[in-house]
Amino acid sequence: MIYSTSIGLDVHARSICASALVHATGEIVRSSFGHDAASVAEWARSLPQPCRAVYESGPTGFELKRSLDSLGLPTVVGAVTKMLRPSGDRARTDRRDADFLARMLAVGNVAECGDLSRFRSARAFMSFVGLVPSESSSGESVSRGAITKAGNSHVRRLLVEAARHHERPLRAAPAAAKAAVARDGRLAQECERRDLRPDRRFPALRARSKRG
Repeated sequence: MIYSTSIGLDVHARSICASALVHATGEIVRSSFGHDAASVAEWARSLPQPCRAVYESGPTGFELKRSLDSLGLPTVVGAVTKMLRPSGDRARTDRRDADFLARMLAVGNVAECGDLSRFRSARAFMSFVGLVPSESSSGESVSRGAITKAGNSHVRRLLVEAARHHERPLRAAPAAAKAAVARDGRLAQECERRDLRPDRRFPALRARSKRG
């Protein structure tokens, strides 16, 4: 699902500081509450929908997540050790922490990779995450083995999962396809080209005895 608003929650035993990042405008909306999931969920309903929220793991546990989920606000609990923080950032407040969490939730799996424009091609990106074959060659002897598994293991796992789910390309309904062409013909053509590419690649790889 594509979300319109990402909410960061700085959670304490008796209080919650919330920051909501509205994706369409970049606006940040802030509020604070007691430790009350119902108040947070009610506030979230006033924001552009759909919303999702995140807070850091800590002594408050998963009780708040379960409560917010049941109230219709999808929530994740982020691991503190996995949060990317700027070096030298020593100014920490509840509001700044909530802002940071909202931004991290908005950028998701992309924060793990940095600026994607730094990769010259898809092949360069695959090399970065270790999805290229290892090689031990010398002279006229060429020997290639399993993938290198270099780089970020989390990104690599997500890419493999996405590829497996995409072995059969998604087909747009005729009405949806016509609407897409009417909006932007070049965009629709590019989406179709990228969607059909795995259809051409998988048979070729399997013909070379490559396992899926």
